[in-house]
Amino acid sequence: MEFLDVNEKGTVIEWQEECEGLSITDSQKTKSKFNRRCFSCKQCDRTFLTKSHLQEHLLSHNSEKPFLCEICNKASSRRSVHQRHVLTHSKTKRNLCNVCGKTYCQGYRMKDHLLTHSSERPFECEICHKTFAKNYNLKLHKKTHLGVRPFVCSACGKTYTTQSNLATHIRSTHTNKKPHACTNCDMSFVHPRHLRIHMRKHTGEKPYNCTVCGKTFAKNIHLTIHMRTHTGEKPHLCTICGKGFTTTGNLGSHKKVHHKDIDNIR
Repeated sequence: MEFLDVNEKGTVIEWQEECEGLSITDSQKTKSKFNRRCFSCKQCDRTFLTKSHLQEHLLSHNSEKPFLCEICNKASSRRSVHQRHVLTHSKTKRNLCNVCGKTYCQGYRMKDHLLTHSSERPFECEICHKTFAKNYNLKLHKKTHLGVRPFVCSACGKTYTTQSNLATHIRSTHTNKKPHACTNCDMSFVHPRHLRIHMRKHTGEKPYNCTVCGKTFAKNIHLTIHMRTHTGEKPHLCTICGKGFTTTGNLGSHKKVHHKDIDNIR
């Protein structure tokens, strides 16, 4: 079935679609009416409105990333992605998060980021019951249960669930480049996000608030762990005795004390 699309300049573009039961009568309203994402990536399950968008996305799974950021060394497979990334280093970021102070060049990225501060986390892992604000993060999390770690470091063989985690590992471990320096102390960081979190030690900022008791935290992960004291959730289970714990650190300490001999035998 053939449909019409309208680009940013208002020019009508013809393209092919295989979805059943869809009709668009007014080409000028295509963008608003046609909101079904019929093109799915088989590698990561992301969906797209058009075939061309899917084809462009598929380049992100290409191992070749020729476009390198001169500021932070992030590599990109597409020029458009590289250009958007370079804007993140710009000082003219108009979209400011009033919760954590993070800034964005693009409004849609700001809206996506605000979901991380929302108390609503509708996407739940059926294995460990951990919840997420975004379905994309849930899909990444599920890979930790499946043992899917397709991104391999060519230098040491360590594996990761995402390309970004691999890139961070390479910069911090094999290149020793930490371009993001703290202005208050001698510490420097691979990723600007890590610097922003570190700066809270100097400012005392704690943007993450517990809705039950009002306690505040500098890191979202600390709030997540704290919430388990209210919910009783203990997602990290000992594979030997079945006892549950709120953190992997507590699980590790438990195994060292109570199952030390068993671990040594294994």
